[in-house]
Amino acid sequence: MSDPSSGRPFFSEVIGALAGAGVKFLLCDGVAAFIYGTRRATFDLDLVPRLDPTEWATAIDTLYGLGFRPRVPETRESIRQVENVKRWIGEKGMLALTFQRVSPPAEVDLLVSQGARYDELRARATQTAWGGVPQLIVSLEDLIAMKRASGRAVDLLDAEELEKLSRGS
Repeated sequence: MSDPSSGRPFFSEVIGALAGAGVKFLLCDGVAAFIYGTRRATFDLDLVPRLDPTEWATAIDTLYGLGFRPRVPETRESIRQVENVKRWIGEKGMLALTFQRVSPPAEVDLLVSQGARYDELRARATQTAWGGVPQLIVSLEDLIAMKRASGRAVDLLDAEELEKLSRGS
């Protein structure tokens, strides 16, 4: 498995801080695809969070502590409430909650729409020591399914490449 953290040092910073705070999450999307061996570079960190109220609030506080701010115009306290996030998923179709940092520039996407599936995804996840911290990454099969479900052209290309990798071709 590859290690994309060498080109994006903030990946390790965020992963280490969240893990150190006891937040459970799964690495996914572009980072996961890169770790599994795709060639496409990724510039943001995508995570499936566990939507436990205490862990969620800790995750938000940790990201704020690292200088990240949400792209949505909501208060920190509002975002810390996992029930608000669940409501936004249902009412607004929220897929991800994006956090950005200006200096040094970085972006983290919390794929909240997958959060309800955290336990299911975790049961099939693969262990990796990526970024210097032992972490779980969504399974190759789940990653392919997530990429296909997005329907975006770049994700469909990733899915094809991941399927080839899974067949060993």
